[in-house]
Amino acid sequence: MTELSEALARSNFDRYVSREDRQNFLRLLGGIVRVIPITQRIAACRDPKDDKFLDVALNGEVQLILSGDDDLLVLLAFYGIEFLKKARD
Repeated sequence: MTELSEALARSNFDRYVSREDRQNFLRLLGGIVRVIPITQRIAACRDPKDDKFLDVALNGEVQLILSGDDDLLVLLAFYGIEFLKKARD
């Protein structure tokens, strides 16, 4: 949530969504988000900074990761998790 909040605070989103709407979205999301305890850590991505997403996906038992990050997409499949390429703007 912290990383998402910091990202949505960036001015490059201003032309798409108002700051007030982004803050409201974060408040609403905070009411339904599930915090995933990380009991198993992963070191599998060619960019080690992206391993945190694999940690959450594996521990949260997700089935699919939607990403535009090529460092994640090269994995194709990971512990039964599929990767789907996000369309670029």
